[in-house]
Amino acid sequence: MRVATLQHFACAGEGASSADRGDARPSEDRPAPAPRSAAGRAPGAGLRCIVVEDDPGVLGLMRQWLEELGIEVRALSSAADAQTLAAREEFHVIVTDVVMDGMDGIELMRSLRKNARRPKVIGITGVADGENLGRVMRTLGAEGFLLKPFGRDELVAALERALGRKLGAA
Repeated sequence: MRVATLQHFACAGEGASSADRGDARPSEDRPAPAPRSAAGRAPGAGLRCIVVEDDPGVLGLMRQWLEELGIEVRALSSAADAQTLAAREEFHVIVTDVVMDGMDGIELMRSLRKNARRPKVIGITGVADGENLGRVMRTLGAEGFLLKPFGRDELVAALERALGRKLGAA
């Protein structure tokens, strides 16, 4: 069985489906049901997450991974849209790309520090100097940081650390 990572996905090229891009999906393209605990709940049930990524393929893949855990996901391609949504609604965690056109992940984090709800934040980037960006993100209050490419397991582990909650197999 091949484990998908962002690197594998990026190599898939132009043939990404609407599900991979995070677009509206017909029912047959929905992610597999989340594993259930003994109580019958998906491990991520009740969690709300915003994922911000300007690459549609990567955005769709992260959305799929999180929905498979039962997490409610709002997938956005703009940090400004995420800022607006986080000001209106409550989310437990925001996973954001750092380097984007327009408002970037650093600016989003600065604005979230003023949000009374203070969601947890995990930054992601593929830039060569990711370690320095990671230090900046932690200074601004990020609970986690991932360098691209990363896989589903790394994303889940970062969320588990940030939320203090097990999300893997029930």
